[in-house]
Amino acid sequence: MDFDFEDEDDDQQRSKEPKIPLSVYISQGNCYQKLHLFSKAIACFEAGLRMEPNSEKCRLGRAKCLMFLAQFSEAQKEAEAALVLNPSSLEAKSLKAEAQYLLGDFEQAFITYNRAHKTRPNFDCFR
Repeated sequence: MDFDFEDEDDDQQRSKEPKIPLSVYISQGNCYQKLHLFSKAIACFEAGLRMEPNSEKCRLGRAKCLMFLAQFSEAQKEAEAALVLNPSSLEAKSLKAEAQYLLGDFEQAFITYNRAHKTRPNFDCFR
């Protein structure tokens, strides 16, 4: 018989670590973002995504930080991932369109903005 005791030690160590709620990672990431510490904010959002991979707020926060760091293609991918999780998210549509615009894909950005505006015509971001 071959026993793997290392896995049991890792499991015991993980169970001793405190469970931090996802909202703490999101709020910490937002604080870092407001302080323009984008790499730390991204680290918080990524920690939140490790806890809950389907977190729309973590994806959007990460996309915003990537926009500030001028990593527009990655920001667009994050916004698209947030749209997969919530297709009616206006913030995700706005970030995606802005990333497309900054990447030089003006026609697609216009189409994305136009579709979002049709969804919610009173939303100031799309006017």
